[in-house]
Amino acid sequence: MVRQRSGQEEALSEKDRPGKYDDEEPEEESSEEDMPEAEPETPAATEGRTLPTMAATEPYTEAAAQAEVPGEHRYEIVLLDCTWTEAFEQAKARGGYLAQIGSPEEFNYVCSNVLNTESSRKLKLWIGGARTAGSYEYHWANTDGTYGQEILNSGDFQSLWMTGEPSFRDDSINQEEHYMNMFFYTRENRWVWNDVPDDIIAVVNSYKGSVGYLCEYDQ
Repeated sequence: MVRQRSGQEEALSEKDRPGKYDDEEPEEESSEEDMPEAEPETPAATEGRTLPTMAATEPYTEAAAQAEVPGEHRYEIVLLDCTWTEAFEQAKARGGYLAQIGSPEEFNYVCSNVLNTESSRKLKLWIGGARTAGSYEYHWANTDGTYGQEILNSGDFQSLWMTGEPSFRDDSINQEEHYMNMFFYTRENRWVWNDVPDDIIAVVNSYKGSVGYLCEYDQ
């Protein structure tokens, strides 16, 4: 489906402008796009962290790749068709939280060392960013119900978003978007952040089997 983009998107013709949920590329290209919205709840704070050294493994089953280094943060890719809210609660139940990426440098590190397989490039992964109703600022949602101070859609963080995002609402599906995920966007040949509704599969049924979340643990 083709989505309406906000005024901040680059001037692209309607013909060339990709839809938010229709990045189904030809066979040689993997099909990735972002996802849908819901209401924010919470994941954990990310201050003074040390960059982890990790590598994802295959194959992806129900609970997928895991990578860790003693004494530092550990990431786990969990493949599960779930909403952001469900992923948030499950990450807490696992003793972690939806991943919170503290800088563009950490983002690049995670992409290169955790999300570095062909299998991971086909996933749409929930991360811990969310916004509250009426707000147009994304923050890391903490497990205690609070939100971090960093504004994730401004400053250096803005370069991590898919072009034209966040859009806060998708008129083509008549839904507000309150949650963040990340996926490998083939049109830009990179991992990107995007804002989407809570239940992405309800919006894009073809995403079944490729939704999951990036869980982070404090070592």
